[in-house]
Amino acid sequence: GKGFDGNFDLTQHQLVHLGEKPDLCAPCGKSWSQDSALTQHQ
Repeated sequence: GKGFDGNFDLTQHQLVHLGEKPDLCAPCGKSWSQDSALTQHQ
């Protein structure tokens, strides 16, 4: 399996599998499971 350095990394990884997308772009309404994708979008 895949190893993680901390709880944050594991939580981010689990969001991908759960399909949850908590990081929302307010102006356009799109959402992502990883905040880095939101940052890149903006």
